[in-house]
Amino acid sequence: TGYFHSRRSYLIYRRAFAGSGVALDCYPSALESDRGNWWRLHSGMLYVLVEYIKMLYYFLRGFQ
Repeated sequence: TGYFHSRRSYLIYRRAFAGSGVALDCYPSALESDRGNWWRLHSGMLYVLVEYIKMLYYFLRGFQ
């Protein structure tokens, strides 16, 4: 998964596999563009803003 939504994906999988004995690790894809330059493009800023909104939604639903 990509760098920006890997944390949210990890939370989802962690909940889905809770109690199953499955060990999870999260490694963002190396194919994604440089994560240090997201703020230089409007699309990058929008992408990060939307991801924060999604994280807030998951947090309010009890994903922690």
